[in-house]
Amino acid sequence: MLALLYCPQPGRGRRSSIVPHTAQHQQPLSWAAARRANAAARDFTVNALLYDPFQRIVYDYVGGVSHIRAKVLRCIGDARTRFQADPACLLRAVRCAARAGKT
Repeated sequence: MLALLYCPQPGRGRRSSIVPHTAQHQQPLSWAAARRANAAARDFTVNALLYDPFQRIVYDYVGGVSHIRAKVLRCIGDARTRFQADPACLLRAVRCAARAGKT
């Protein structure tokens, strides 16, 4: 059985002695903080779902599961800012909508 976990608060999850680094001179992140940062860096909420195959848990920090159920494609953050920073994001939105049957 697959478990879905909506994690709106930071700091959830376990800490490990081996932690990921965002840059060489920055403080190491906990696994929970690294997951949250990874999700926040994605372009759409449906792309920000993270799966842990060992625990069989889907981490949803931005409401992607509810957006999938509602058949909605939403940007993480301000859409205008996202599209100006990365124009290819608009093309990915069109491709994702076409795959979902939205025309």
